[in-house]
Amino acid sequence: MSLQSHIEFLNQMEDEYDVWSWQFEGIHYWPLLRIHLWSKMVAEFSAKPAQKNIRPASKAKAGDLKPKKSIVQTPPALLTANQLRKRVFSSFPKRQSSDILLLSRHIDAIDCVEGEYHDRLVDPIWRLAKKTGLSVKKIQVIVTAAQLTNKKLAVPSAVIEPDSFGLVKETIDALPELTGLVKKAQDIGIDFALNDGVFRSLLRRTLTRSIVFEVLLDVYQPKLVMLGVFYDPFFMAAVLACRRRGIKIADIQHGKQGIYHGAFNSWHHIPAGGSQLLPDYFWAWGEQTAKRIEIGMAAQADHHRPYIAGNVWLGEWKNKQHHLSDHAKDFFAAQAHFEKRILVSLQPIKEPLPETLLKAMEISPKKWVWWFRLHPKQRSNIDFFKKRIMETGASFEMEEPCDLPLYPLILKADYHLTGWSTVAFEAEALGCKTALFHPLGYSILAPEITEQRFLYAKNGEELIEIIIQNKKTDTSQPPGVTTHQQKLTPYIETQPALAQKALRDMLHQTNQTNQTIKLARLFQYLRCFRFMKH
Repeated sequence: MSLQSHIEFLNQMEDEYDVWSWQFEGIHYWPLLRIHLWSKMVAEFSAKPAQKNIRPASKAKAGDLKPKKSIVQTPPALLTANQLRKRVFSSFPKRQSSDILLLSRHIDAIDCVEGEYHDRLVDPIWRLAKKTGLSVKKIQVIVTAAQLTNKKLAVPSAVIEPDSFGLVKETIDALPELTGLVKKAQDIGIDFALNDGVFRSLLRRTLTRSIVFEVLLDVYQPKLVMLGVFYDPFFMAAVLACRRRGIKIADIQHGKQGIYHGAFNSWHHIPAGGSQLLPDYFWAWGEQTAKRIEIGMAAQADHHRPYIAGNVWLGEWKNKQHHLSDHAKDFFAAQAHFEKRILVSLQPIKEPLPETLLKAMEISPKKWVWWFRLHPKQRSNIDFFKKRIMETGASFEMEEPCDLPLYPLILKADYHLTGWSTVAFEAEALGCKTALFHPLGYSILAPEITEQRFLYAKNGEELIEIIIQNKKTDTSQPPGVTTHQQKLTPYIETQPALAQKALRDMLHQTNQTNQTIKLARLFQYLRCFRFMKH
């Protein structure tokens, strides 16, 4: 089934069933279920290569890290909600009020610059907030204690493991609506394994994690919470906690949010007042994303509002706020003798190395070099990729392109290739053109191909010809000189002023909402007082 048919199925469920009324313990859980289903349905596009169980590369990398201690798995303690609150609060006894609270995932702190690891989503917001004079705190959320490492973070952070405190005693009975939903899907030809018990466990975990995050909100008392990838199971609990505490929460765009993305597009019949599992604000890279979210949220866009804020991390690199390590400088110097340096961004899909790409490598000039950057999910299979690519006879690099930050690679590359990765848009913002080599890219990015934002190659010969004919865009052209790329509306904005304005507007909107709530409570109190007097 296609990605389009998956979204159409979810929309059909929203049209035919009263999904927004489904609830447990006050959680109207349709967004959690929808995203759970969507991730399962698109899993068919995300699979490892045929060869599995291959020993990972043994080369030690700078910053290779080991857990601080061995972890022993023990069953979670079963607690009441109040017991859980007390246990969490004892870990954060000191109240630390702040304007902004940033929530970071361990897996997002992967860009190493001069020995420090950056979370490309929240760390730039931290620096932006500091420059604006705002107080800001950061918490790194880990899934297990095994993720506790000694790597040096660019931005100081407290650490919390939500699942370590215990589990609420709530028992979730069978959810009969799930049975009907699965049957409906099978009737129209969509088959996926929806385990009732697995989802009930997810619902129970979400309830527990939301209590943990509520305590964090009580400790830090932020005006605004910001995070990336709100539909991460841990972060959906954080969204729920913020909605319950009346604290605004913003999702920071982390990648291309296309028309078939189940978390951002085509929501039908969101209740008046919005959903408690969707963020209040969306920090969008550009106009196209903001418009798509507005359309996707339909009549409730005012309650789930996008702001055009840009990609702050990319803007920092574009404005030369970061510097290369000596290791990176040595790598790029050693590659300077090649006539063309081609960056290839792979994705964790069933066929990550299609024939079009391999054929192009086989027939490419010997003075070209191919830089392969694997998706994090593929890096345990690096030996497989090396072996297969080596068979083409082309010069290639894989270790350094996987270890170095992405944006310096784009800035040094002559051309970029991918199936349909978000890196295509990031490369465009840095003046590097992209060609697509995967058939799915032709359908997923069809509008961008039509407007010639990206080119598509049907075979290896076409791909080589595209690379030869297209030169890198000069982003420093004098006034009056315009390229086709520059005429297009940027998918990614990078001006610092735009990000600063978005941050101010979010906080201003938050303050206005808080004042409205306070006034409403005051009027309610006065009405009660007047009634009691009479």
